[in-house]
Amino acid sequence: GGESMRSRAVMSAGAALAAALLASAASAQVPKEQLLAPPADAQKYKIVSAAGEHGSAAVWRLADGSFAVRESMNLRGQIFEQDEVIHTGANGQPDRVVIRGVNPSGDSAETFAIVDGIARWKSPIDKGEVKYDGKAQYSTFGGPFAANAYAVEAIMKAPGRQIPLLPGGVARLEKLVDVPVGSGATAKTVTVWTIEGVSTEPVPVVMNADGTFFGFVSAIALLPEAYTGDMLKIQKAQIDALAARNPAYKARFGKVSPVPVAFTHVKLFDAVSARFIDDQTVVADKGKIVAVGKAATVKVPGNARVIDGKGKTLSPGIWDAHMHVGSDLQGLQLLSQGETS
Repeated sequence: GGESMRSRAVMSAGAALAAALLASAASAQVPKEQLLAPPADAQKYKIVSAAGEHGSAAVWRLADGSFAVRESMNLRGQIFEQDEVIHTGANGQPDRVVIRGVNPSGDSAETFAIVDGIARWKSPIDKGEVKYDGKAQYSTFGGPFAANAYAVEAIMKAPGRQIPLLPGGVARLEKLVDVPVGSGATAKTVTVWTIEGVSTEPVPVVMNADGTFFGFVSAIALLPEAYTGDMLKIQKAQIDALAARNPAYKARFGKVSPVPVAFTHVKLFDAVSARFIDDQTVVADKGKIVAVGKAATVKVPGNARVIDGKGKTLSPGIWDAHMHVGSDLQGLQLLSQGETS
Protein backbone atom coordinates (compact mmCIF):
# COMPACT_ATOMS: atom_id res chain seq x y z
CA GLY A 1 0.00 0.00 0.00
CA GLY A 2 0.93 3.66 0.18
CA GLU A 3 2.32 5.93 -2.50
CA SER A 4 3.77 4.04 -5.48
CA MET A 5 7.52 4.40 -6.07
CA ARG A 6 7.02 4.06 -9.82
CA SER A 7 6.72 6.99 -12.18
CA ARG A 8 3.17 7.82 -13.26
CA ALA A 9 4.46 7.73 -16.84
CA VAL A 10 5.22 4.00 -16.60
CA MET A 11 2.06 2.16 -15.58
CA SER A 12 2.26 -1.43 -14.42
CA ALA A 13 0.23 -4.10 -16.19
CA GLY A 14 -2.20 -4.15 -13.27
CA ALA A 15 -2.65 -0.38 -13.38
CA ALA A 16 -3.19 -0.48 -17.13
CA LEU A 17 -5.84 -3.18 -16.70
CA ALA A 18 -7.54 -1.09 -14.02
CA ALA A 19 -7.63 1.89 -16.35
CA ALA A 20 -9.11 -0.27 -19.11
CA LEU A 21 -11.77 -1.62 -16.79
CA LEU A 22 -12.64 1.88 -15.63
CA ALA A 23 -13.01 3.05 -19.21
CA SER A 24 -15.03 0.07 -20.42
CA ALA A 25 -17.39 -0.02 -17.44
CA ALA A 26 -18.13 3.67 -17.74
CA SER A 27 -18.72 3.64 -21.49
CA ALA A 28 -22.13 1.94 -21.72
CA GLN A 29 -24.72 0.01 -19.78
CA VAL A 30 -23.88 -3.70 -19.91
CA PRO A 31 -26.81 -5.99 -20.87
CA LYS A 32 -27.36 -9.14 -18.82
CA GLU A 33 -26.24 -11.40 -21.67
CA GLN A 34 -22.73 -9.95 -21.34
CA LEU A 35 -22.50 -10.26 -17.55
CA LEU A 36 -20.40 -12.97 -15.90
CA ALA A 37 -21.63 -16.57 -15.99
CA PRO A 38 -21.04 -18.43 -12.69
CA PRO A 39 -19.14 -21.73 -12.82
CA ALA A 40 -20.80 -24.94 -11.63
CA ASP A 41 -18.86 -24.92 -8.34
CA ALA A 42 -19.82 -21.34 -7.36
CA GLN A 43 -21.40 -20.74 -3.95
CA LYS A 44 -25.12 -20.38 -4.70
CA TYR A 45 -27.64 -18.21 -2.86
CA LYS A 46 -31.35 -17.56 -3.15
CA ILE A 47 -32.98 -14.16 -2.65
CA VAL A 48 -36.21 -14.69 -0.74
CA SER A 49 -38.81 -12.97 1.41
CA ALA A 50 -41.92 -14.09 3.25
CA ALA A 51 -43.70 -13.67 -0.10
CA GLY A 52 -41.49 -16.18 -1.94
CA GLU A 53 -38.38 -16.30 -4.11
CA HIS A 54 -37.19 -13.19 -5.95
CA GLY A 55 -33.87 -14.17 -7.47
CA SER A 56 -30.50 -15.81 -7.08
CA ALA A 57 -26.83 -15.02 -6.63
CA ALA A 58 -23.50 -16.77 -7.04
CA VAL A 59 -20.07 -16.07 -5.57
CA TRP A 60 -16.78 -17.53 -6.80
CA ARG A 61 -13.10 -16.81 -7.44
CA LEU A 62 -11.72 -15.98 -10.86
CA ALA A 63 -8.46 -17.45 -12.17
CA ASP A 64 -6.48 -14.44 -10.87
CA GLY A 65 -8.02 -14.79 -7.39
CA SER A 66 -10.51 -11.96 -7.82
CA PHE A 67 -13.81 -12.23 -5.93
CA ALA A 68 -16.70 -12.43 -8.41
CA VAL A 69 -20.45 -12.06 -7.91
CA ARG A 70 -23.40 -12.45 -10.27
CA GLU A 71 -26.87 -11.56 -9.04
CA SER A 72 -30.30 -11.58 -10.68
CA MET A 73 -33.48 -10.35 -8.99
CA ASN A 74 -37.06 -9.42 -9.89
CA LEU A 75 -38.60 -7.60 -6.95
CA ARG A 76 -42.24 -6.84 -7.77
CA GLY A 77 -41.30 -5.95 -11.32
CA GLN A 78 -38.09 -4.11 -10.38
CA ILE A 79 -35.25 -5.76 -12.26
CA PHE A 80 -31.70 -6.17 -10.98
CA GLU A 81 -29.15 -7.85 -13.27
CA GLN A 82 -25.67 -7.13 -11.93
CA ASP A 83 -22.19 -8.49 -11.51
CA GLU A 84 -19.19 -7.32 -9.50
CA VAL A 85 -15.49 -8.16 -9.54
CA ILE A 86 -13.23 -7.30 -6.60
CA HIS A 87 -9.48 -7.62 -7.15
CA THR A 88 -7.17 -7.36 -4.14
CA GLY A 89 -3.71 -5.90 -3.80
CA ALA A 90 -0.73 -7.18 -1.86
CA ASN A 91 -2.17 -5.81 1.41
CA GLY A 92 -5.39 -7.79 0.98
CA GLN A 93 -7.49 -4.70 0.35
CA PRO A 94 -9.43 -4.17 -2.89
CA ASP A 95 -7.38 -2.29 -5.46
CA ARG A 96 -9.92 -2.68 -8.29
CA VAL A 97 -13.70 -2.95 -8.12
CA VAL A 98 -16.00 -3.03 -11.15
CA ILE A 99 -19.80 -3.21 -10.96
CA ARG A 100 -21.82 -3.66 -14.15
CA GLY A 101 -25.41 -4.20 -15.21
CA VAL A 102 -28.78 -2.66 -14.49
CA ASN A 103 -31.03 -1.86 -11.53
CA PRO A 104 -34.39 -0.09 -11.31
CA SER A 105 -32.60 3.28 -11.39
CA GLY A 106 -30.78 2.42 -14.61
CA ASP A 107 -27.09 1.74 -15.19
CA SER A 108 -25.34 0.09 -12.22
CA ALA A 109 -21.86 1.04 -13.46
CA GLU A 110 -19.44 1.77 -10.63
CA THR A 111 -15.66 1.60 -10.57
CA PHE A 112 -12.84 1.89 -8.09
CA ALA A 113 -9.11 1.58 -8.72
CA ILE A 114 -5.83 2.37 -7.00
CA VAL A 115 -3.30 3.57 -9.55
CA ASP A 116 0.14 4.82 -8.48
CA GLY A 117 -1.02 5.39 -4.90
CA ILE A 118 -4.16 7.33 -5.83
CA ALA A 119 -7.59 5.82 -5.11
CA ARG A 120 -10.24 6.87 -7.62
CA TRP A 121 -13.91 5.98 -7.74
CA LYS A 122 -16.99 6.75 -9.78
CA SER A 123 -20.51 5.65 -8.88
CA PRO A 124 -24.01 6.62 -10.03
CA ILE A 125 -24.03 9.33 -7.33
CA ASP A 126 -20.45 10.52 -6.90
CA LYS A 127 -16.85 10.45 -8.02
CA GLY A 128 -13.61 11.35 -6.32
CA GLU A 129 -9.99 10.59 -5.63
CA VAL A 130 -7.66 10.62 -2.65
CA LYS A 131 -4.15 9.52 -1.81
CA TYR A 132 -4.47 5.89 -0.74
CA ASP A 133 -3.30 5.23 2.82
CA GLY A 134 -2.95 1.46 2.43
CA LYS A 135 -5.65 0.81 5.04
CA ALA A 136 -9.06 2.10 3.97
CA GLN A 137 -11.41 -0.17 2.04
CA TYR A 138 -13.71 1.23 -0.64
CA SER A 139 -17.38 1.01 0.25
CA THR A 140 -19.46 0.68 -2.90
CA PHE A 141 -22.64 2.66 -3.43
CA GLY A 142 -24.46 -0.13 -5.28
CA GLY A 143 -23.84 -3.60 -6.61
CA PRO A 144 -25.09 -7.08 -5.70
CA PHE A 145 -26.16 -7.95 -2.15
CA ALA A 146 -23.83 -10.94 -2.22
CA ALA A 147 -20.77 -8.73 -2.76
CA ASN A 148 -21.08 -7.72 0.90
CA ALA A 149 -19.62 -11.14 1.68
CA TYR A 150 -16.15 -9.83 0.83
CA ALA A 151 -16.55 -6.68 2.91
CA VAL A 152 -17.82 -8.31 6.10
CA GLU A 153 -15.23 -11.08 5.97
CA ALA A 154 -12.54 -8.39 5.74
CA ILE A 155 -13.98 -6.59 8.78
CA MET A 156 -14.10 -9.86 10.74
CA LYS A 157 -10.36 -10.36 10.15
CA ALA A 158 -9.39 -6.76 10.93
CA PRO A 159 -7.99 -5.72 14.34
CA GLY A 160 -10.86 -4.89 16.67
CA ARG A 161 -13.26 -6.03 13.94
CA GLN A 162 -13.28 -2.57 12.41
CA ILE A 163 -11.94 -1.06 9.23
CA PRO A 164 -11.70 2.49 7.79
CA LEU A 165 -13.70 3.14 4.65
CA LEU A 166 -13.45 5.13 1.47
CA PRO A 167 -14.87 7.67 0.73
CA GLY A 168 -15.08 8.00 4.56
CA GLY A 169 -16.12 6.56 7.88
CA VAL A 170 -15.35 3.42 9.84
CA ALA A 171 -17.26 0.13 9.69
CA ARG A 172 -17.21 -2.22 12.65
CA LEU A 173 -18.92 -5.45 13.67
CA GLU A 174 -20.71 -6.15 16.96
CA LYS A 175 -21.99 -9.59 17.93
CA LEU A 176 -25.77 -9.78 18.20
CA VAL A 177 -27.09 -13.34 18.59
CA ASP A 178 -26.39 -17.01 17.81
CA VAL A 179 -29.04 -18.87 15.83
CA PRO A 180 -29.26 -22.64 15.20
CA VAL A 181 -30.21 -23.36 11.58
CA GLY A 182 -30.71 -26.35 9.32
CA SER A 183 -31.50 -29.90 10.38
CA GLY A 184 -29.81 -33.27 10.21
CA ALA A 185 -26.72 -33.09 8.04
CA THR A 186 -27.15 -29.33 7.50
CA ALA A 187 -27.63 -28.43 11.18
CA LYS A 188 -25.24 -25.82 12.57
CA THR A 189 -25.17 -22.56 14.51
CA VAL A 190 -24.62 -19.23 12.79
CA THR A 191 -24.06 -15.83 14.37
CA VAL A 192 -25.79 -12.58 13.55
CA TRP A 193 -23.48 -9.59 13.76
CA THR A 194 -24.40 -5.96 13.20
CA ILE A 195 -22.43 -3.70 10.89
CA GLU A 196 -22.12 -0.35 12.65
CA GLY A 197 -21.14 2.95 11.04
CA VAL A 198 -22.53 2.48 7.53
CA SER A 199 -26.21 3.31 7.99
CA THR A 200 -28.57 5.21 10.29
CA GLU A 201 -29.05 1.99 12.22
CA PRO A 202 -27.16 -1.30 12.71
CA VAL A 203 -27.22 -3.59 9.65
CA PRO A 204 -27.49 -7.30 10.56
CA VAL A 205 -25.33 -9.79 8.71
CA VAL A 206 -25.12 -13.55 9.34
CA MET A 207 -21.74 -15.25 9.62
CA ASN A 208 -20.53 -18.83 9.95
CA ALA A 209 -18.58 -19.94 13.02
CA ASP A 210 -15.31 -19.69 11.08
CA GLY A 211 -15.91 -16.00 10.26
CA THR A 212 -17.05 -16.54 6.68
CA PHE A 213 -20.20 -15.03 5.24
CA PHE A 214 -23.41 -17.06 5.62
CA GLY A 215 -26.11 -14.65 4.47
CA PHE A 216 -28.16 -11.54 5.00
CA VAL A 217 -31.67 -11.30 6.43
CA SER A 218 -33.94 -8.27 6.46
CA ALA A 219 -37.33 -7.93 4.75
CA ILE A 220 -35.43 -9.50 1.84
CA ALA A 221 -32.96 -12.29 2.57
CA LEU A 222 -29.91 -13.68 0.79
CA LEU A 223 -29.32 -17.23 2.01
CA PRO A 224 -27.64 -20.44 0.84
CA GLU A 225 -30.10 -22.62 -1.03
CA ALA A 226 -30.23 -25.23 1.75
CA TYR A 227 -31.19 -22.66 4.40
CA THR A 228 -33.90 -20.50 2.82
CA GLY A 229 -36.42 -22.16 5.14
CA ASP A 230 -34.61 -20.59 8.10
CA MET A 231 -35.32 -17.02 6.99
CA LEU A 232 -38.17 -16.26 9.42
CA LYS A 233 -36.32 -17.93 12.29
CA ILE A 234 -33.23 -15.77 11.74
CA GLN A 235 -35.39 -12.70 11.19
CA LYS A 236 -37.20 -13.16 14.53
CA ALA A 237 -33.94 -13.77 16.40
CA GLN A 238 -32.52 -10.54 14.95
CA ILE A 239 -35.61 -8.50 15.80
CA ASP A 240 -35.73 -9.78 19.38
CA ALA A 241 -32.01 -9.19 19.95
CA LEU A 242 -32.10 -5.70 18.44
CA ALA A 243 -35.15 -4.81 20.53
CA ALA A 244 -33.25 -5.86 23.66
CA ARG A 245 -30.48 -3.42 22.75
CA ASN A 246 -32.81 -0.50 22.00
CA PRO A 247 -33.18 0.84 25.58
CA ALA A 248 -29.45 1.58 25.64
CA TYR A 249 -29.76 3.47 22.35
CA LYS A 250 -32.82 5.32 23.60
CA ALA A 251 -30.75 6.63 26.50
CA ARG A 252 -28.49 8.32 23.93
CA PHE A 253 -31.12 9.73 21.57
CA GLY A 254 -34.39 11.58 21.68
CA LYS A 255 -34.35 13.17 25.13
CA VAL A 256 -36.44 16.30 25.60
CA SER A 257 -34.35 18.96 27.30
CA PRO A 258 -35.47 19.69 30.90
CA VAL A 259 -34.60 23.38 30.36
CA PRO A 260 -35.35 25.78 27.49
CA VAL A 261 -33.04 25.63 24.47
CA ALA A 262 -32.06 28.82 22.62
CA PHE A 263 -30.57 28.80 19.13
CA THR A 264 -28.96 32.22 18.90
CA HIS A 265 -27.81 34.27 15.89
CA VAL A 266 -28.90 31.69 13.32
CA LYS A 267 -29.94 32.15 9.72
CA LEU A 268 -33.57 31.06 9.76
CA PHE A 269 -35.49 29.59 6.85
CA ASP A 270 -39.00 31.03 6.77
CA ALA A 271 -41.05 28.36 5.01
CA VAL A 272 -44.11 30.61 4.71
CA SER A 273 -42.41 33.38 2.75
CA ALA A 274 -39.77 31.02 1.24
CA ARG A 275 -36.83 33.19 2.24
CA PHE A 276 -33.86 33.17 4.61
CA ILE A 277 -33.71 35.64 7.51
CA ASP A 278 -30.33 36.49 9.08
CA ASP A 279 -29.39 36.86 12.77
CA GLN A 280 -32.41 35.27 14.39
CA THR A 281 -32.88 33.58 17.77
CA VAL A 282 -35.29 30.70 18.35
CA VAL A 283 -36.24 29.49 21.83
CA ALA A 284 -37.82 26.07 22.40
CA ASP A 285 -39.21 24.80 25.70
CA LYS A 286 -40.62 21.36 26.49
CA GLY A 287 -40.73 20.46 22.81
CA LYS A 288 -42.47 23.62 21.61
CA ILE A 289 -41.14 26.79 19.98
CA VAL A 290 -41.93 29.67 22.36
CA ALA A 291 -40.07 32.60 20.77
CA VAL A 292 -38.76 33.58 17.33
CA GLY A 293 -37.31 36.88 16.22
CA LYS A 294 -34.32 39.13 15.81
CA ALA A 295 -31.43 38.07 18.00
CA ALA A 296 -31.24 41.57 19.47
CA THR A 297 -34.84 41.51 20.66
CA VAL A 298 -35.61 37.91 21.71
CA LYS A 299 -35.11 37.39 25.44
CA VAL A 300 -33.24 34.20 26.25
CA PRO A 301 -34.34 32.57 29.57
CA GLY A 302 -31.62 32.64 32.21
CA ASN A 303 -31.68 28.86 32.65
CA ALA A 304 -31.63 28.07 28.92
CA ARG A 305 -29.15 25.87 27.16
CA VAL A 306 -27.66 28.20 24.55
CA ILE A 307 -26.52 26.89 21.15
CA ASP A 308 -24.48 29.42 19.18
CA GLY A 309 -25.85 29.42 15.65
CA LYS A 310 -23.49 31.91 14.04
CA GLY A 311 -22.70 30.77 10.51
CA LYS A 312 -25.40 28.09 10.66
CA THR A 313 -28.92 27.72 9.27
CA LEU A 314 -31.94 26.57 11.28
CA SER A 315 -34.86 24.92 9.51
CA PRO A 316 -38.35 24.12 10.79
CA GLY A 317 -39.16 20.44 11.30
CA ILE A 318 -38.11 18.45 8.25
CA TRP A 319 -40.77 16.12 6.90
CA ASP A 320 -39.71 13.01 5.01
CA ALA A 321 -42.67 12.23 2.76
CA HIS A 322 -41.60 8.64 2.04
CA MET A 323 -39.83 6.38 4.50
CA HIS A 324 -39.29 2.65 4.96
CA VAL A 325 -38.71 2.39 8.72
CA GLY A 326 -36.41 -0.46 9.61
CA SER A 327 -36.97 -0.31 13.36
CA ASP A 328 -37.88 1.92 16.28
CA LEU A 329 -34.18 2.71 16.60
CA GLN A 330 -34.13 4.31 13.16
CA GLY A 331 -36.71 6.85 14.29
CA LEU A 332 -34.63 7.77 17.32
CA GLN A 333 -31.54 8.26 15.22
CA LEU A 334 -33.35 10.40 12.65
CA LEU A 335 -34.73 12.49 15.51
CA SER A 336 -31.22 13.00 16.87
CA GLN A 337 -30.20 14.36 13.45
CA GLY A 338 -33.04 16.88 13.44
CA GLU A 339 -35.66 15.03 11.41
CA THR A 340 -38.76 15.49 13.52
CA SER A 341 -41.57 13.89 11.53
